[in-house]
Amino acid sequence: MTVSLGEAIYIALKPILKIYLIIFIGFILARLNIISLANSKCISSVIVNCLLPCLTFSKIVLYISWKDIKTVGVIILSALVMFAFGAFGSLVINKVSPVPKHFFWGLIFAGAFPNISDIPIAYVESISNGAIFSEETAEKGTAYSCIFLFIQTFMTMNLSCWKVLGWDFKDEMDTDVNDIESNKANTGNDASIQVRPEHDMNDSHSTLKSFDSSNGRFSDDMEKMGSHDRIGRTHTEISSSHSKLNESLHDFNEKETNNNGNGQFEGDLTSEQPSKSSRITRYIPYSQTKHFFKKINHSTSNFVQKHHLGWFSDFLLNFISPKALGCLLGIIVALIPWLQAVFSTSYVHVHQAPDGEAVLNFVMDTAEYLGQASVPMGLLLLGGSLARLEVHRMSKGYLTSAVLFTILELVLGPIIGVLWTNRLYKINWLDTEIEKFNMIITWAMPCSTSQIYYTTYFTPVNGPHQQLDCLAVLYICQYAVLFISLSITVTYGLKVNLGL
Repeated sequence: MTVSLGEAIYIALKPILKIYLIIFIGFILARLNIISLANSKCISSVIVNCLLPCLTFSKIVLYISWKDIKTVGVIILSALVMFAFGAFGSLVINKVSPVPKHFFWGLIFAGAFPNISDIPIAYVESISNGAIFSEETAEKGTAYSCIFLFIQTFMTMNLSCWKVLGWDFKDEMDTDVNDIESNKANTGNDASIQVRPEHDMNDSHSTLKSFDSSNGRFSDDMEKMGSHDRIGRTHTEISSSHSKLNESLHDFNEKETNNNGNGQFEGDLTSEQPSKSSRITRYIPYSQTKHFFKKINHSTSNFVQKHHLGWFSDFLLNFISPKALGCLLGIIVALIPWLQAVFSTSYVHVHQAPDGEAVLNFVMDTAEYLGQASVPMGLLLLGGSLARLEVHRMSKGYLTSAVLFTILELVLGPIIGVLWTNRLYKINWLDTEIEKFNMIITWAMPCSTSQIYYTTYFTPVNGPHQQLDCLAVLYICQYAVLFISLSITVTYGLKVNLGL
């Protein structure tokens, strides 16, 4: 099949316009408060815990088999190379441009983890009309994107890479501790300081948590929290009006509100650390783990604390979260032919249902039906998130850094991606056109929007929000030019790499 240059440009632009239109609709709905903060939180919870796992499970089981194990390995390798390239490029930008010191790790995280979920999936599914790829081929490309997403989720959540964003808030954390210790000294050893947990913002009349600050044990407990690699935040209750951005911070502290992507967390786990004189409630953003921890007996909990195995506990808990289980179970089923044949048609002979379909075909139909709503809902929430971003102030010279970062992600990234894809194809590590196309567009993505919510988790309720301001500038710069850079990348890929 051959297409003209004009046709290639139109084919490249059409999916981008559709994606931008959905994002714009989400932007308008958020501005009109139709998608309110509370609604966004509920919708994102449904996406993360139901729709996205259904999407990943259905696509992987239906379109991946043990014959694709080489491609799966290549995707894993390519994802690691892409993460390393982005992180290294961001480190260089940190050195050669005036990036604020309080956004050092934020910029590295933004470079390392791009948006490799909703936008690539939406793009591939938009060109499944037969002009370039058949519907079945495009669905296979969606399955490849789901594997990219799984690797990013594994890196950010299971390996706790999201916690590096907290290192940018070290000064704020130290200030919080000093303020509370100062209040303790002023109010006496027996004073009780009321604090508001950062995650508990749904109810404006929520019950205040308190801890006994006698005997100076607060700092000791903070050190305990650090030793278990947990990051918790509490802020002194202050009665004052807050800006729209602060309201956004409150509502999103409990649950991750994006989509998909890009390695997200949802929900919270409350774990108390009692001592003789203080009790500090810690909040950990992992999905569906509260009830699990309640079932762990006291001796096991003490063993984890004694041997400093909190990090390992978090690692395992992330594997039982819905977003990880969807992809993990999908890969297991897809790589076992007899098990895959129970869910979908396969070359392996397994007794079928009376209608001639696989015995558990209804499970796949349900998962596929639910998964179809994941991408458009995620794009709507992306538009709503962008609508709530505000730049209160910008560090001198930071705009230069943001422009350099945009060039890194949307200009150098696609170039490196094309070179990397061509090399893999020459050594026969990539075999099909959809593998090449999916690899190229994945390298051309902007930074992950889920970083908004990771950053929000650490952001103080009161005071400046410098990290969010810097992040907002990055998003504005990237999405302002994404439709141009992605169109050029796709057009080049269609005409040169795919030879159309």
